[in-house]
Amino acid sequence: MRIHRIVPLVVGLAVPSCDDSSGPREDGTLVVSTSTAGTAPDGDGYLLTIDDLSSVTLDPTDTARIETPSGRHVLRLAGVAEHCVVAPGTLLEVEVLPRSTSF
Repeated sequence: MRIHRIVPLVVGLAVPSCDDSSGPREDGTLVVSTSTAGTAPDGDGYLLTIDDLSSVTLDPTDTARIETPSGRHVLRLAGVAEHCVVAPGTLLEVEVLPRSTSF
């Protein structure tokens, strides 16, 4: 019997109270969490790639805070063992707002 693990990749948004779009683009903070459940976790963790440019390693259950330019970004989770399943998927698009924290 094959056991599948579900690895949720959680990202959300917090809306800033004010925004001055006339100035230069500013960074925001992206908070990414992984949570692995089941009896045989992926022991070597995962690799989160942002826009195919920068990478962050994550443990099977972990949280990373990443300063990133505001705007739309593509997150890709790699290094997932074959017996694991990622929800909602290994590819996720997010919008990071200036001077805000996106979860």
